[in-house]
Formats: sequence, structure tokens, C-alpha cells
Amino acid sequence: MFERYNTAVLGIYVGDDNVFLRRLAIPIFFGLTAFLALYNVLLHSGSSIPGIGVTDYYHFSWSYWWIKHALTTPGESVYYTNYVMFPYTTNLSHHTLGAFSFPLWGVVDPIVGTFATFNVISFVAFTLAGVLVYKLMRREGIAAPLALAGGVMLQVTPYMMQAVWWSMPNLSGKPTPTRPSGSQCRIPASESCRSARR
Repeated sequence: MFERYNTAVLGIYVGDDNVFLRRLAIPIFFGLTAFLALYNVLLHSGSSIPGIGVTDYYHFSWSYWWIKHALTTPGESVYYTNYVMFPYTTNLSHHTLGAFSFPLWGVVDPIVGTFATFNVISFVAFTLAGVLVYKLMRREGIAAPLALAGGVMLQVTPYMMQAVWWSMPNLSGKPTPTRPSGSQCRIPASESCRSARR
């Protein structure tokens, strides 16, 4: 009833009976495009961090250290600390704690060091962003070549590159909420948009 067909993925023709190779080709493809986008950062991993001047690099490095410290110290909370502005307690749940990448940081940091760890986090975020956009587009019925192009387009957007440049691992591949401006409001300006602008 259904015809067997071959799918070209990265120039490799993979039959239906070799699903593993086809599923492996997609992350490899997006890993290669992530490497091409980040080659300068990755080749200088042990000695440099991206950006010029002051970035948020040390802020996120401290955040990961804090999560590790709070999890390994009895009585400490990950979300409350007086280490920021002693003696006052700071609520870190309203803070860019960046806990999503902490497990990767916890594994990679002792092996390669702090500078390289942030670059590895960026590489993994770029790769996952491409793979997940590809999967989303395929699920929505988009053809494989267009889904590949969509994943690559997300990987090389200025937004993703800026997240690496400013060393913000919590932004890589994740959407940020925006408030509606006057031109985006669909409701009459006399009512809800005024309150949205505040």
C-alpha cells in the first residue's frame, strides 16, 4: 500500500530501514552548522570569551557557581541568598539565574574549565535550537529541505549570535517575551494598550 522511498539527508541516501542513521544525520548537520557559526569562539575556547569589554559572562558564571553551592550546602536555597547584597536577602527567582544549562555546566566545567564551558553551552544551544526547529517544522508538515533551512536560519540569526557575544547562556535558542507597543496593539489605544505600555 505504501511505497518505500529514499530520503536525501546531507547527501546521504537513507532507506526507510535505516531510521537510526537518518535520525543521527540531523543533529550532526546542525552540529556542523553550529560549528561554522561559532568556529572563532570554539577555536579559542580555553583562552578567550566572546564580546568586547564588560559582558554578562561573570554574572552567569556566578549563577552556576551559586546553584552548585546551594545544592551542596545544607540549609541553602537556590532561589534565596544574601551573597548578592549582604545582609539583605535577594530573591533569585526574579533573576536571570539560567538554571536550564546548569546540568551541562556541572558536567563540562570540571573537565575543560570555565571559559570553554560557556562555549560548549553555546554550541549545544545552537545545535539543539536547529534540531528542535527542524522537528517542529517537520511535525507541521514542512518538507525536510525547508525544515533544514528553517533550523539553520534560527542558528545564524543575530539574536543567537548576540546571546553568544554577550555570554548569555539563558537566551540561546529561547524566545523572550515582549510587551505590545502602540503599533502592535489590536485593541483601541484608549483602553488596554495604555496599560500594556506601562
